[in-house]
Amino acid sequence: MVLVPSPGENSAVFAPVYFPGVVAPDRATFFRLAPGETRTGANLSRVAVQTNEVRGTVTGIPPGWHRAAVSIALLSGLPLSFQAGLADTEGRFAFKAIPPGQYLITAWGPVIGSDEDGPVSGAGRRQGSRVINVTGADVEDIQVELRGPGLVTGKVMVEGASPGSRCYAGATVTLRPPDATLDRQEPRVVLTTENFRMDGVLSAHYSVEVDGLEEPCYLREVRVMGRSESATSIDIESDVGLQILLGTNGGTITGTVNGTDSSIVVLVRESGGVNTAAAGRAAYPDDKRNFRFGQVPPGRYHLMALRGLTSTDYLDPERWNDLGAIEITVEPGRSLNAELKVIR
Repeated sequence: MVLVPSPGENSAVFAPVYFPGVVAPDRATFFRLAPGETRTGANLSRVAVQTNEVRGTVTGIPPGWHRAAVSIALLSGLPLSFQAGLADTEGRFAFKAIPPGQYLITAWGPVIGSDEDGPVSGAGRRQGSRVINVTGADVEDIQVELRGPGLVTGKVMVEGASPGSRCYAGATVTLRPPDATLDRQEPRVVLTTENFRMDGVLSAHYSVEVDGLEEPCYLREVRVMGRSESATSIDIESDVGLQILLGTNGGTITGTVNGTDSSIVVLVRESGGVNTAAAGRAAYPDDKRNFRFGQVPPGRYHLMALRGLTSTDYLDPERWNDLGAIEITVEPGRSLNAELKVIR
């Protein structure tokens, strides 16, 4: 499949509709249907929306790639490709019938073939990405520059900690691309000192995850070349320096689940991050149905008890009331207790 520019008028079409009846892909909800289960209320209606074209060029293609191709994908806020294909021999691309919304364009190559999972890259891989907004007019002259792998150097700083505090020792820093369908790489490093490095990091948007921190530390902020960024969306385009700021004044949430012996408690933060799932945490109650979340950054959250994670509808704010979620505010250094009931 080759996507090349072609002139055309804006048109109103029936856009793809995602459960539970939304046009924006990042608001779609997944659910799992168990054998023999009947699920009602999965109603969808056609929605006519004004759509537009997105056109542009992939730049930075090495001369030696004249026999190779460049993969190009338009991604929604969900971990899926909205449209995908190959740029033409000049690096040009076009995506048609795109509903309004925010999208991530990702290009990479060289593409030397394909298998059941999609395009296969060859040696000397280069990659580039760019965020765009489609608001009611064609988006033209977008340039996505391919860049080679870079070096990420970083430093961990613990806020308000005494000298020598090493709550991060043994923790893992992971750079996670937002799209699960790409031929993606997830650079990671295990922290042994406050300084770290990652070699061969491809140009892309990443979320920063730090797992294995000891209490009371939690991920508070990420800085890229000294600029404060959301931990759920940072741009890495070449050699960069990261600063990972760990907070020590988080809160604690404890409580009890009523209604069943088998449940899981989910904590979802109210945030506008690109990677919404990164804002969710889960805990299993003990044999007395008690649960606990430590190292909780200050902020507003929704807390709910489920029989199991059979779907991701707990990430959808429109479903929180149906799932019996309660709204809580975590304050620095404070503890709070909540009593939950399993609704689903």
